[in-house]
Amino acid sequence: MDAEPTGTTGAFGWTARGVTPVMVVDIVEPSVAFWTRRLGFVVTHEVPGEGVWEKTKASVSVRLARDGVELVYQTRVSVATGSREVAKRSFGHSVVLMLEVSSVAAVLRALGDWPLLVPMWRTGAGTAGCYVEEPAGNVVGFLGPE
Repeated sequence: MDAEPTGTTGAFGWTARGVTPVMVVDIVEPSVAFWTRRLGFVVTHEVPGEGVWEKTKASVSVRLARDGVELVYQTRVSVATGSREVAKRSFGHSVVLMLEVSSVAAVLRALGDWPLLVPMWRTGAGTAGCYVEEPAGNVVGFLGPE
């Protein structure tokens, strides 16, 4: 299959503009703290729980962004409340997030004492990488020059 150049509508009539992973978690706050305090992401949108999906003051959905990269965390309860079909099919599946970064060493410094699943490794082509587990249990890799 021939690939279309980015930004064209081609025979399909639409343009892909990006992809945002939505991590379904029990609570969003520990993961939000990981991304904001350790890695410099900012909260760009937040849905509070009280009176919306759950009887809690905790957030039920948070969108984070940095350098054009977006992530969303949403609680299991809010997913199930919003769409039972999505909830039935999304639980138990996993994705490993791989972030392309400008410097893996700088990410490691930012992570500080956060435990590594896989310490920094290097390829012969000058690429480095490492893996961590964020607070909700999702595996996150960082890939780029050392």
